[in-house]
Formats: sequence, C-alpha cells, structure tokens
Amino acid sequence: MGSRWLSCRGVRLHVVAQGQGAPVLLLHGFTGSAVTMAGVARDLSRCHRVYRLDLVGHGRSEAPGSVACYRMPACVEQVAAALDGLGESAVAVLGYSMGARVALSLALRHPVRVRSLLLVGASAGLEQPDERAARIAVDGMLAQRLRGEGLAAFVDQWLSQPLFASQRRLGEAFLRAARRQRLDNDAEALALSLEGMG
Repeated sequence: MGSRWLSCRGVRLHVVAQGQGAPVLLLHGFTGSAVTMAGVARDLSRCHRVYRLDLVGHGRSEAPGSVACYRMPACVEQVAAALDGLGESAVAVLGYSMGARVALSLALRHPVRVRSLLLVGASAGLEQPDERAARIAVDGMLAQRLRGEGLAAFVDQWLSQPLFASQRRLGEAFLRAARRQRLDNDAEALALSLEGMG
C-alpha cells in the first residue's frame, strides 16, 4: 500500500493505492476522506488495484482558499489529472454521495476515462430551477454554520441526521472513529466545498 500526493491542476491531492489488478477509484462523500473508504478498499484490493482519493479540501488533500477550486468542473479536472499522475487511462469508479456526483460528472466530461460506475447515495441532480435554488440556499446556510459554530458542532449535527442513524448498529467504537475522521477536515475547506459543489 502506498500513500502519496499528486499535483492536479494546481491542487495537491492525496491518494492511497493498494492491491493489484484492474484499477478502481474510490471517491468519498462530503466530510469523508480516503480513510472513510478503507473498508471497501480492503475488500476490493484482493483482486483490484484500488485508489482512494481525498477530494479537494478533504482529508490530507490541499484546501485552497478559493471557491473556484471546489466547483464541480474544477474538481472533475483535478480527478482526471490524478488519473494521469497515477498512470491510469481508464478506471472503474465507485463514488458515495458527493463522490458519486463527482464520479458521474467525470463520466460525462471524460467518458473514455471511466470503464464503469457504481454510484451510491446520489442522483443526477435536481431538475427544477426552484429546487436547485433552494438547495443552494440550504448549502449556503450550512457553510455559514460551519464558519460560525465550528467544525465539532457541525460534525455532531451532521452525524445526527436520520441518514446516519443506521450506523449506530456498528457500535460506539465505529461512531467515535467516524467522528474523529470528519474532525480531521478543515471547517473553511468544507464550507467552500458546500458553496462550490454542495
């Protein structure tokens, strides 16, 4: 297993590689990181070369101060540049939530780079302009909450959503580790991520 940084369109991204075989790229959700995808990678790496990428502003990747670096087109080009840096012309991509939206956008912008897609917890987006505007407003409020209340309060509220209720069955140790991983992020970077591609 190897951990390294790649220069991707002016942003340094962190990636962890493990296993041998056909390449698979794992993309985490909002507040996640390569660490979040470790269990999936462990199983897949028995027969695949697995790459766990920290998306911009998450995990150990760079957290630039400009929202332009977090917009979906910029993020997709960073991921494509990461594939170049890894020497991979095409990969299977598994993405969760925000990572699934990045994966779908990658497939649309660079179809020859994506052999297959597995999208978990995501859709192609909101069709109606008023629904999109409402979502942008909610994401803006979440970004302001992050800046105003700090990362710990935000993470506690984020993990209390019904969406994460099923994780309670995994036990206290898992929940503590999940919270700790999310606290390894930077509040301003997460706020910019919400504003750029929330």
